[in-house]
Amino acid sequence: MRLGAAPTDVQLSADDSLCVITGADGCAAYDFGSGRPLSRYTGHASGVAAAAVSADGSCVLTAGADATLRLWSAATGKLIFLQAVSEPADPAADIYLPLWHSIASACALMQ
Repeated sequence: MRLGAAPTDVQLSADDSLCVITGADGCAAYDFGSGRPLSRYTGHASGVAAAAVSADGSCVLTAGADATLRLWSAATGKLIFLQAVSEPADPAADIYLPLWHSIASACALMQ
């Protein structure tokens, strides 16, 4: 489970155990210590521009070039929630990253 394209974003969980990498061909999570693949998050119609990991590491929020936000179970890769947005994600828009982490953490609490 490797992403073939250059990464658009790399995020670590708060405890540095989970590494989430996004790119033009999707999003995947790895054990940061061993590099072992954990989950692949599939479903965006085009590339994934950015990701955020919930504070407890249980959820991953991805922002796609397909103008959707998707919330995933970090452990299983199962889609939890899908929200269409008005514009595709811009990987250069780091201003949104704190908001994405807050949303991912709030959603993890609601499970």
